[in-house]
Amino acid sequence: MIYLFSTEIGHDANSIGFPSVETCFAIVLQTDVMLIGWHSFNTLLPQTTANAGVFANYITSVPAHGTAVHLYGATNRKGHGGDWKAELRAIAGQIGYTGPATLVDLKQSEGTYVQFDRDAHARTCLVTYKRNAKMLYTKTDSDINAIPHRRIHAGAVAPLYGGDDGLAPVYTAAHVHPLTSSSRRLHTAGWGNTTNFTIT
Repeated sequence: MIYLFSTEIGHDANSIGFPSVETCFAIVLQTDVMLIGWHSFNTLLPQTTANAGVFANYITSVPAHGTAVHLYGATNRKGHGGDWKAELRAIAGQIGYTGPATLVDLKQSEGTYVQFDRDAHARTCLVTYKRNAKMLYTKTDSDINAIPHRRIHAGAVAPLYGGDDGLAPVYTAAHVHPLTSSSRRLHTAGWGNTTNFTIT
C-alpha cells in the first residue's frame, strides 16, 4: 500500500490511497502486475498535459511495470470543473495508453480520501472513498532516499522535499474514524458515480 498526496507519484503491487482529493485528479494506471498513481493538481489542460508527460517518464522508469490494462481518474467533478473526459484522454495520450477507462465522481464538496485496490483477475480496481472529516490519517517523517514516493516538480520526476535532515512527512495509514462515521467503512464507487468509456 502506498499513499500519494498532492503532486506525488508512486506505485504498488496492489493498492494506492489518495488523501484529500478535492479539486485534484487522482490518476491510476492499472497494469497486469501493479498500480501506478499520480495525485495531479487541478491545473489548466496544457499544464496537466505537460505534467502527464513527466508521469509517462516515471512509468517507463518503473522496473517490470507490465502491460497497461485500465486507466482511472477520480475527483469531485463539480469542484474540479472542465471536461474531465478530455483531460483523461490527454493524459492517456501522453502515457501512450489505449483501452478501457473509468472516471469516478466522488460527489463531495470537501477533501476526500479515495483508494484503488487492484483485482488482478478482473483487470479492474475496486474504488472506495470517504470524506476527510470521517477519516483518520497517519503521517511519518521518512528518509526521502528510502521511500518509493516521487513528485512532479519543475517539469521533472523528483524526490520529495526533505529539508536539511532529508526527511519528508508521508502518509502511512488511512482509517475510517470510528466516532464520526456511522457505517465505519468506505463507500464503494458504482454505476451512480462512474463513467466508463474506451480510449482509442
